Amino acid sequence: MCQLLGMNCSAPTDFNFSFRGFCRRGGDTDIHSHGWGMGIYEGNGLREFKDKEPASQSLIAKFLTEQYQIKSFNIIAHIRYATQGEVAFENVHPFSRELWGITWCFAHNGEVPKYNDTTPYTQYPMIGRCSNRHSDIFYHPIGNTDSEATFCMILNALRAEFTELPTLPLLYETLQRLCSQLVEGEEDTTILNFLLGCGPYTLFAYSWPGARPGSKVWNGLHYTVRTPPFATETTLIDCDYSIDFSKVAGPNDRVAVIATKPLTSNEEWKEFRRGELLMFDYGLAYHELYDCREIEQQGRGLFSHTVSKKQTTKNAINNSSPTTASSSPSPIVNNYTINNNNSINSDSSNKRLRISSSMNDLSINTPPSTATTAASAFGGRHRHGYSDGGGFLPCSPRHHDIPSELRGLVNKEITTNRKKSCYKWAKNGVDVGCGTGNSGVAFRSCVSGSLTGVDLSPAMIDQAKQRKNCYDDVLVGNVECVLRKQPTQGNKRCTNKCHGALTTTTYDLIFACGVFVYIKDLRNVFFDIRQILSKDGIFAFSAEFFDDKNDNNKNEDTDTSDDDDSEHDNDDVTMMRSSNNNNSNKIKGATKTTSTPYELQSCARYAHKRWYLEESAKEFGFVTKAFRATPLHRKHNGHEVYGCLVVLTI
Repeated sequence: MCQLLGMNCSAPTDFNFSFRGFCRRGGDTDIHSHGWGMGIYEGNGLREFKDKEPASQSLIAKFLTEQYQIKSFNIIAHIRYATQGEVAFENVHPFSRELWGITWCFAHNGEVPKYNDTTPYTQYPMIGRCSNRHSDIFYHPIGNTDSEATFCMILNALRAEFTELPTLPLLYETLQRLCSQLVEGEEDTTILNFLLGCGPYTLFAYSWPGARPGSKVWNGLHYTVRTPPFATETTLIDCDYSIDFSKVAGPNDRVAVIATKPLTSNEEWKEFRRGELLMFDYGLAYHELYDCREIEQQGRGLFSHTVSKKQTTKNAINNSSPTTASSSPSPIVNNYTINNNNSINSDSSNKRLRISSSMNDLSINTPPSTATTAASAFGGRHRHGYSDGGGFLPCSPRHHDIPSELRGLVNKEITTNRKKSCYKWAKNGVDVGCGTGNSGVAFRSCVSGSLTGVDLSPAMIDQAKQRKNCYDDVLVGNVECVLRKQPTQGNKRCTNKCHGALTTTTYDLIFACGVFVYIKDLRNVFFDIRQILSKDGIFAFSAEFFDDKNDNNKNEDTDTSDDDDSEHDNDDVTMMRSSNNNNSNKIKGATKTTSTPYELQSCARYAHKRWYLEESAKEFGFVTKAFRATPLHRKHNGHEVYGCLVVLTI
């Protein structure tokens, strides 16, 4: 297996110390003698050094270590031990390609069975939104390694996904999804550790660790962050060499070092979790979308001279005042002008990003931390903001009330129709896609016994655990993984120890807030939940609609309960008997023949048709108790996103 080295810094920094020890592993202290390479970002360019000779013997490596001091924000290095592809210069990492006018740099350690060298590239499975080999496969490998093929497939997927530069939160989420697809179905044989540079500031690192069959060598990723006050002596493991960083580093310096194995003996190194994707910027590691948004707003996202990206910055929003006189000049930030009508114009294209009235509760003069707090209150994924034509703006705080609004519909079913208390009526419950636990907080008081949280991200689960008195148990895995039993035949068994963990009992309450936007076809999920929902149990969820007012009947809410004496105010569900719901029936007939039931939007979220949600529920024996069509206080492509809050029983 190969080894990786990455450095991401708050100020231009030389790599000589870490690279000195790293080189020794290239044929001296370790067996990685089949070539080495390094990519160093300088401005918007990438300086590359490669050699098929062992790094410990290479004159080029020696020259870089001892005589040629280059400083950079972002560095990727690799030493190779060939397991796929012959020992040849074209197979030496890192690999680089241009996408959107940006030089991308990639180095990999591991094995990707999907792209082994015994299968022609034309038969490799595509990932992401790639569906047509003729039009979607633009990048091709030059050598014959699974590593370069993986890099090309990731770039092909990104190219198929976006027509404008994605923001960092959207890029992070898309990469996480693509990594899951690369591993899916080959979880026990895939080893996928990589570094991906996408410009002078930002470095992505992903780890799906493992060991080759018959080998005791564990291949993963570790990282450390060097910050003031620096250690007086830091010692390399692979050679007798130390440095006093307190004498050579400044008070504002910060360096994140990522390596396959720790390089130093007296620093604290942290190992990546399985399936963890980290974004490094300015010498720090990030795994939250709202952190990515903060970095974006500080001007360190993707940059291209040729491909546009609509964006707003923190400074642009904070420097604008709603009370500014019309004669006052408008501040200009990154070629975008904040007008006095609270819209943002691009000087180059006159395209407009409008800050909607729903943003008024995030005051224009609010300190930067307010937007961050509003975002972090909800946790995880695209729940923190909306994509407006490629830009990323914080959601209205009302967006984070979706779990509370859904809880309100559940309360109505319990108190009005069942004449019970809305507290502790459920013996047990499941939060499907719990994120950092915001939805669990909203529903915790419904459950008298055990509440289980489920999420795909180990980092989210770690934060959910920190919520006191919320979850009694947490599971890491995708929705269908934990809801479905292992297959009884065949060898395609899931290696996740949480597979089928929810199938051993039934639950009185199952809820999913902001989760179904990541699942294309919901029928399997509905079927699985139907199997574990107890008699008279409640299944509550939220979903997004297509942007089609007629199809989805956005302005009407439905409650099919039988309580004729119920009274609701304007904010509650409007009572509509199913016998009189002719409009809903007409919608079903129209949409079935004219459109697909779901669609992947450019913001990497699935939207579903209303008739599809209703008929899927009916198909698997659910009874709809409440169906509230509502704006979700999020925008996509400049339009308000509508969705629904649904309460089902059996």
